[in-house]
Parts: sequence; structure tokens; C-alpha cells
Amino acid sequence: MHQLHCYLLALEIEPMLPESYERLPVHCTLVHRFLTDLEPGALATLVAPLLNETPPIELLFGAEEIFGPPPVMVNVIAASAQHYKLHTSLVTTLAAAGVEYTEPQWVGLGYRPHVSHHNGAHLRTSSTVLCPAAYLIEVRVPGYDKLKFIRSKFNLNG
Repeated sequence: MHQLHCYLLALEIEPMLPESYERLPVHCTLVHRFLTDLEPGALATLVAPLLNETPPIELLFGAEEIFGPPPVMVNVIAASAQHYKLHTSLVTTLAAAGVEYTEPQWVGLGYRPHVSHHNGAHLRTSSTVLCPAAYLIEVRVPGYDKLKFIRSKFNLNG
């Protein structure tokens, strides 16, 4: 029997090292958590062409809102056409691989890109940041319940 892995894809706001984190550095989730029996290397190979062909993505920080539960202050991202196109392309690719989303309401038409205020992050409304990379992150690893593991980094070079 194959083990199910739980992953997410994120855009870099603060660089991440290839290690484990209890709380991830500041990032923008690109694709919400999903389950698959694909090992990290196979999944990275699957999504690499889309990510490596994408140019760096500029994020515009919008209004502050509270998301939750639990309640968390966030800046909503005024996503560009490029950002949504990448999200949609990844979702299509992952669907073909048979992934299952833990919360499908936050994928596709329900995608609401945002950046959480944690690790001291407070993002100024109407400011921008250029995201030079994306990450494949494994979460909910058996025996390491509180840790998230950076499995692959993809430079947005397109």
C-alpha cells in the first residue's frame, strides 16, 4: 500500500532553506494542501516544467482581513493574470495526477491568495514584492506532526 503524502505549493516572499520548519517563513500559498501517493521527487518532476517556465511573479498586497479558523490577520493579494494562470495550470496538472485537496473550496475558483501576518510580518497595503521562486512543501509527515519540510525549490526563470 502506498503512503499518502500531504503537500502544498508556495511562492517565496522570504527565502526558505531545504530543511524543516515548525512555522514556515512568510510565503503566499500557490496551491492549497493536497494528498497524493507521489513521492516528493516524482511530484517535483511533475510540476517543474510549469514553475521553471514561469517568470518571477509580482504580488500586490491588498487590504487586511481576518481568515480562519483559527483567526489569522492576512493581507489579501491582488493576484495578477500571470499568478492565476500559474495556479490554474498547476491545479490542472495535479488533477491529472489524481490528487485530493484537503479543502477544495480554496482551489480553482475559490483560490484567494493572501499572506498571513506571522513571524513578525506586517505587509503594507499597496506595496509589492517580486517572488523569484516557488517551493514544494510536505506537511503532516508521520512522526513529525508539527514540522513542514521543504522538498524542492523552483526558480521562476521564465
